[in-house]
Amino acid sequence: MKRKLLITVLLSLTVSSMIFAANSVERKIRPSEVLKNKIAEFQAEMPSVDVMGYVQEALTEDWTGDAWVNSELEQYSYDAHGNQTQILSKSWDGSAWQNDGKAEITYNSANGISSMKQYSYESGSWVLFLEMLNTYNAQGLPVTMTSSSYDNGTMIGGSKTTVVYDGSGNTTEMYTEMWNPVTQAWGQMSKTTFSVEGGKEVEVVQMWNGAAYVNTERYETTNDAQGRQGVTTYFLWDGSAWQKSARDTFTYDGTSQNWTLWLTEDWNGSQWVNSYKYEYSYDAHGNESEYMYSTWDGTQWVVFIGTKSEYTYNDDNWVSVEIGYTWFLNSWLKVYRTTYTYDRNVEVTDRPDAQLPQAYALGNYPNPFNPTTTIEFRLPSDQTVTLNVYNSNGVLIKSLVQNQRLSTGLHTMSWDGTNMLNQKVSSGVYLYRLVTPNQILSQKCLLVK
Repeated sequence: MKRKLLITVLLSLTVSSMIFAANSVERKIRPSEVLKNKIAEFQAEMPSVDVMGYVQEALTEDWTGDAWVNSELEQYSYDAHGNQTQILSKSWDGSAWQNDGKAEITYNSANGISSMKQYSYESGSWVLFLEMLNTYNAQGLPVTMTSSSYDNGTMIGGSKTTVVYDGSGNTTEMYTEMWNPVTQAWGQMSKTTFSVEGGKEVEVVQMWNGAAYVNTERYETTNDAQGRQGVTTYFLWDGSAWQKSARDTFTYDGTSQNWTLWLTEDWNGSQWVNSYKYEYSYDAHGNESEYMYSTWDGTQWVVFIGTKSEYTYNDDNWVSVEIGYTWFLNSWLKVYRTTYTYDRNVEVTDRPDAQLPQAYALGNYPNPFNPTTTIEFRLPSDQTVTLNVYNSNGVLIKSLVQNQRLSTGLHTMSWDGTNMLNQKVSSGVYLYRLVTPNQILSQKCLLVK
């Protein structure tokens, strides 16, 4: 299931120059953010803005330079509690809508997502390619989150996360296992421990070397007076001690959770130096209206990419139309238009949060891509998020966001087609997955060379 924006080659040339790992240090995401996002990984595509209401259809059109042309149509179904149970995606073949993808979601008695299956439409039939399962403890906290990839009905890969809590429900440990298609068994991959030291939130990642877990990464986060993520410092293990590598500093829009600036600096051995930054602005409704990504060339900031959205609201203050632009050659280039249709007949019962239906979204552009693609995702509320890239066998290729607390609205990340070691991966189909405490979303992207 694609998500809007199959845009011009010109844009792909611009995006290709946007290196998420600016200079020699790759942007790191805290494991705690990954965990909370894993819990939400089950939901398929959702509307791309905080539309509210119950979206029945989302029609996306691409701008050709002189006219809007059909691109994608998404249709949504709900249960009696207002939970989305099915998302059907169709693509335009030039004359008619054709089935493209489908997601089916089930919930437990507490409205927590228990399973999600994703299908592609091939040769007239729906073919399962991804299944995700959640289990919960007596307190309603997720204990295991399992993702399995399939090919012709056979499980070919997957990942499993197991979470350990203390008596107060705080996460203390997280274990990740990967599916080995040869041995047909789960194998240990990593362990993350969570603690508070000297007023800082500390997360230590250890990788399994075949005999034991060994230190790899460390994150130390200091929150601001409102409890929001203020500064996160990233360390690497050199074999005997932790060495500073990079740090992120966040600035917010007043007392809200919306970032206005995300600044990343690298440690050069003696001082912090600019690396790259993200700048955000929002409309009066809180939807992100503009985003700019810049890198430091040693003397000044250079803008690499930007996105802008213009929204039209209906009488209920729900988004009815979103027009998206991208920054290209120092000007805004019109790219897509999404029109939302609402189902006002959805009856919601026995759900305290019925007035606040979820509105998640996940997509990437360009798609297919070479060498870099931009992944967009929308959050209906402030949440902890994880965003990972997997190959078709379910093997983790790259972690773009790990357990990071993000604000309501639209967020953009970039994947440059490399793995954890910053090595270029081969061409083919890859899955990227967004996990939050409430939803899990997955999409496919195609890397071509």
